Amino acid sequence: MDTIILVGEKLNSSRPEAKRIFAERDGEALLSLARSQIEGGASLVDLNAAMLMGGEEEALRWGGRLLRDRLGASIVFDGSDEALLLRLGAEFGGACVVNSLSCDDETLGPAFAALARSGAGAVVMLKSRAGVPASSDGRAALADLAVGRAREAGIAPQRIFLDPVIMPAATSPEGPLAALETLRAVAARHPEFGRIAGLSNVSYGLPERALVNRTFAAMLVAAGATALVCDTTDRELARSLAAASAIAGVDPGCRRYLRAYRERRTRA
Repeated sequence: MDTIILVGEKLNSSRPEAKRIFAERDGEALLSLARSQIEGGASLVDLNAAMLMGGEEEALRWGGRLLRDRLGASIVFDGSDEALLLRLGAEFGGACVVNSLSCDDETLGPAFAALARSGAGAVVMLKSRAGVPASSDGRAALADLAVGRAREAGIAPQRIFLDPVIMPAATSPEGPLAALETLRAVAARHPEFGRIAGLSNVSYGLPERALVNRTFAAMLVAAGATALVCDTTDRELARSLAAASAIAGVDPGCRRYLRAYRERRTRA
């Protein structure tokens, strides 16, 4: 992969403004926030309406249709109800990724069969009903399971993103390191599959969150992440990612870095 896929994170109902947008069906505000993330480099826009409780599915469907029809945007439907996500995957097909599936053998098979029919992609969290394995070896073993089931279902590897599960540094001091070790292991064992991380999780509970996120983003790229869910409106984060991609060898000829440099000079 010659570039890092960015997923805009800001249309998440844990944020008061995003929750209001979903609750009030404020289409223009949704489109404006989506555009700002796409302009910042997002290839996909994450939609999470979990805080609406009973109205989650219809809010996601409304937002997804609006982004698809008005912007032609690719969407990540984000939530914990796998059945709901698979219904949306069946409707939106290849224009969406569902985030996320847990790595349980008894549910992965049917879920992947549904995704193979719809053409939707998926984020698979490297955790199961037993929880998140403490070690990178345990998480990599779950990645092996997910990859095997995806191959059986005939899903193209680039449609599956394996998530190492990032714990906040403030509450789980070993959590970020375990995620980095997991990425390295999964990249070595399954290089053709996507590897995604929710960047902002690492800084939860800490001051100067943007600084922590920018620093960890570079570490994730170096460890083998191919996609990040992040705040693409943070221009300093974009600069860090451009530099990290060039150094990590996922920006051939440093083209992305040089383009970002020229654009910044033009704006100055």
